[in-house]
Amino acid sequence: MKSRVSFPRTGYVAFPKPTWKTRIGVWGVFATVFVVAEAVSRLQSADKEWLSQIAAPAFGAFFAACLIGAGLKHKQASMLWEGFLTILFAIVLTWFTRLRGIEGVGAMMILAGISMVVLGGFRFRRYLKANPKPQETEA
Repeated sequence: MKSRVSFPRTGYVAFPKPTWKTRIGVWGVFATVFVVAEAVSRLQSADKEWLSQIAAPAFGAFFAACLIGAGLKHKQASMLWEGFLTILFAIVLTWFTRLRGIEGVGAMMILAGISMVVLGGFRFRRYLKANPKPQETEA
């Protein structure tokens, strides 16, 4: 789709390769998440009750932080909006529904996915209007 729609209109943009500092940071986050998940999995079932209460808000906060961080790094307002919508979804799911645990996380992912499709559709439409397809010329 990019080769048929985007590239003829605005050309190909190559992002710079990530630095070692970025790569080490990403691996550090993954390692931290893994260690926390492993520690939580070793808890007794009675100790895990509180996890059900914080699963959706914790996932929403992590996902929102990733979106907001990427939005700031790439200067993309739409990613910032998605991050703030994700925080809003976490608050609504936590305070106004009985969805907890994996159900809450699933609902969070569905809501975030729907908002990404809707906002992405509006952004794509705006892009197509701002960048009409160039006229083909005969050689």
